Amino acid sequence: IQKTARIQMMHLFLEKLEITDQKFVICDLSHLEDHAGLKLDGILGFPFFNDFKVSINYPKQKLYIWETTIQ
Repeated sequence: IQKTARIQMMHLFLEKLEITDQKFVICDLSHLEDHAGLKLDGILGFPFFNDFKVSINYPKQKLYIWETTIQ
């Protein structure tokens, strides 16, 4: 069992994109790093990806994000 914290960020800036009112769970990911042999800074989940149009370029290790307009 691992304790986690949930935070709500009212203003998050990623270059020119301002993301408002996003919720995140904060926890220790070191057990995943040990198992997979990868350095992980975090994992984005469905709520984040559902709010934006996202493209991942794995060879360049880049994440591209566009705002979507909900009508």
